[in-house]
Amino acid sequence: MDRWPADILFVTYCAGPHCNGAARGALRLAELGRPVKIMAGGITGWIDEGFELAKGMEA
Repeated sequence: MDRWPADILFVTYCAGPHCNGAARGALRLAELGRPVKIMAGGITGWIDEGFELAKGMEA
């Protein structure tokens, strides 16, 4: 987690309507004190909202 500034907003998402990975990931990030939002609609919803995708970020 030291790779990212403490105030960076993390966005979690899942591929399908029955996936709970986004919620589990968001909960873990919140437990670490990180700002986090769950993106309803997954990556398609993100793009549909007009947001861009970052390239070149490594986990």
